[in-house]
Amino acid sequence: MKSSFLLSVLSIVSGLVEAGPTHSPKAYIRNGTVTGVYNRQWHQDFFLGIPYAEPPTGNRRFRPPEYIKTKRNFQATTRGKFCWGYRGDQWEYPQSEDCLTLNVIRPAGIHPGRKLPVAIFIHGGGFTIGSAHDPRYNMTFLVDQSVKEGTPIIGIGINYRLGALGWIASRQVAGTKNLNLGLKDQRVAMQWVQENIRAFGGDPRKVTLFGASAGALSIGLHQLAYNGRDDKLFSGVMMISGSPIFFRPSPFPETFQANYEYLIAQTGCADREDSLQCLREKPIEQLNLAINTTLGQFTTAVVDGEMVAGIPSQNLKHGRFVKVPSMVASSTDEGAGYARMVQRYDTDAQVRAYVEGYTQYKPQMIDRLMELYPNTTSIPDADNFTQPDAGTAQYGDQYHRLAAILGDIWFIAGKRYYARQLAAQNVPVWSVRTRVVPNGYPDWLGSVHSTSLPFMFYNLNTTSFDIGAGVVKVVPDPMGGPNAQGFKDLANFSSRSLVRFFARGDPAAGRKPNDVNWIKYGQGGGKNQIVWDIGPGGVYIEQDTFREDGIKHMMDHFLQSSF
Repeated sequence: MKSSFLLSVLSIVSGLVEAGPTHSPKAYIRNGTVTGVYNRQWHQDFFLGIPYAEPPTGNRRFRPPEYIKTKRNFQATTRGKFCWGYRGDQWEYPQSEDCLTLNVIRPAGIHPGRKLPVAIFIHGGGFTIGSAHDPRYNMTFLVDQSVKEGTPIIGIGINYRLGALGWIASRQVAGTKNLNLGLKDQRVAMQWVQENIRAFGGDPRKVTLFGASAGALSIGLHQLAYNGRDDKLFSGVMMISGSPIFFRPSPFPETFQANYEYLIAQTGCADREDSLQCLREKPIEQLNLAINTTLGQFTTAVVDGEMVAGIPSQNLKHGRFVKVPSMVASSTDEGAGYARMVQRYDTDAQVRAYVEGYTQYKPQMIDRLMELYPNTTSIPDADNFTQPDAGTAQYGDQYHRLAAILGDIWFIAGKRYYARQLAAQNVPVWSVRTRVVPNGYPDWLGSVHSTSLPFMFYNLNTTSFDIGAGVVKVVPDPMGGPNAQGFKDLANFSSRSLVRFFARGDPAAGRKPNDVNWIKYGQGGGKNQIVWDIGPGGVYIEQDTFREDGIKHMMDHFLQSSF
């Protein structure tokens, strides 16, 4: 993984100019001068690793991010470090607590006052891994697509704190204003953009947030933040494989009490009156030993009564959110990767026990859920298999049934509810379902979680990850293989659709004459969602009603087990 990261970075750096000041782009921001680098290959200016807040180290650990108040000059010529992450696929990358940085990628030669649209990407990773510096999220290709589309944009990726460092919660932490620190990092980064993007040639009034998985959940929470208070930080949002309606027991500070007690016990802070301050004083190496365990994990935002003011499904239902043009996307087989558990699932009782253990659903709700998802349920559809069904062979006779339940509980039901609520409240919203299976993924696995990202970023030479069965496997060439041209064509359509949304607030505005017209959700005589796949007829409009009865049953029982 590290070698692929270095190769990706080297391919970008190879185009950097090492000449004099005329080739070193500068931006004069509120508290200093930022010097970037010019990339000849892509004719772009890179401003990399710009700090947007003070380092959250020492006494700033486990506190909200602080604005940079002193004036200084920044050499933004190399990517910053990853924030500390807590899963194996991140350990080889350079990591640090001093990680609150962002990257700005723009077409070269853009002057202040140009007012280009801005797209801010918030990465996923279950709030425990990930970084804006990950080569999978390289904005170079999307910015290049925007130039070819005739509507150039500025692309930004932001880092935020992960694991306990960003999401610590307990009764002791509650009320101290130190909850949801990762979400507050993201918010400060957005405020930095509002204050400084004009210096890069961007328009602070035309900023779109887009993100995947945990990044999508974060964006939804920003849309709902402070009971929908509009701080004018963004003018559009796009959520990929995630939404603010995440089906799990509603997390409050005390939900993670056992995790907090474990953390302070492992670090010798249990007997201190101010245990959080004690944790601030510990060396990061000692703290990480405790965090990087099962009980040391903190994996989501919590309801704090302020920023996350209440249960998102209810705030959305009652209109307490920022009403801006929105897009939401999911993969067809979201749950297929996650359903590959360590143990096999062969019986109804095993599937039911998993649902009972993971959710707070009442027995009657689960009775009906099992009826609506019989053991013949399959994702992917069994008719799509051309390869032997290794899923059933390896993970149990009810693997595909569990995959359908998990995908709908975790991702698809929340996305559908979100789209329907926005459409019912006359907020422009577009929905997409990706069913393309990238190279290196077996057809019995299907179009799994976040596999749409290379298409949206037009990242044709990236690696990808296959998440499941307790491990993360690198997929070396997801956009290659015998369908490479089809993948490229779909990536061209999907990435330019994103650019149109960033620039015009409508993914279909300015489309090519032969492109499928991506209509708003709730329009089109019942057909209201676009499908992305390769081949003739692979992109089309459908009605968003697959597994309608089962998903509606979940939506009707949000308050039993959803965030």
